[in-house]
Amino acid sequence: FPKVIDKYKPDIVVFSLMGKYEGIPSKKCFELLKAKKIKSCIQWPDVGYSDSGWGYPQILEYGDLIDLNVGWDNASSEFHNSRVNPENFKQMFVPQDPKLYYPIADQNIGCSFVGSINNQERQTYLNHAVNVNKLPIAVRGGQRHEKLSSDQYAQLIRRSKMTINFPWCNGNFDQIKGRVYEALACKTLLLERKNDATSRLFKPNYDYVEYTTLDDFVDKIKHYMSHETEANKIASQGNKTFNEKFTSRHFWNTILDKLK
Repeated sequence: FPKVIDKYKPDIVVFSLMGKYEGIPSKKCFELLKAKKIKSCIQWPDVGYSDSGWGYPQILEYGDLIDLNVGWDNASSEFHNSRVNPENFKQMFVPQDPKLYYPIADQNIGCSFVGSINNQERQTYLNHAVNVNKLPIAVRGGQRHEKLSSDQYAQLIRRSKMTINFPWCNGNFDQIKGRVYEALACKTLLLERKNDATSRLFKPNYDYVEYTTLDDFVDKIKHYMSHETEANKIASQGNKTFNEKFTSRHFWNTILDKLK
């Protein structure tokens, strides 16, 4: 790490930290950057208090060694909602690559869920819709379980008229998944369980559609699959809101302004 820093002489170094990956920089790396007056920014895809102790404990441990901590998930729980963030923490959103996520004219998938079916919420809702009610939902395993490439995954979102998201995470709280921004960027109607995380940034039944129960989930899918004009209106508004506030340009401009 010191040799790389000496070779490239950066003004800012940006990290993305998640979980207990062996390649995560040590505290000495951040001390080195501070000593050399190089600004550091850590992107935190998940900011939680899970059994692994990941997220907030590390932010407190690193303290003012880090110039800017950026949270992506906008999580909602008693812990998150009552916590006072340090001054060097900025809650933002999940930036999307505009070369992957954009609207297309030929959306030939009526409704989709693209992602891992790795928790009870996803399994229960999809079983009720697909197996019990026989709804034609395209369910694909995503980048982890089905090993889809980034482009293959994005193509499925782009081609979907409507796509489903589940906000619950394994840390036992709701958070805004990247899938929310992916759908809105593609002008794909987003269908998501009612939660306090997503509704902080987007307006329910205006930028996206929310459901509350298993039967409401099925009813909403049926309704918007048969009322395309209404579905397109909400999808278009969601895309408009995304372009006005949540593009990758907004994301990086905000970070660079904070690091001046």
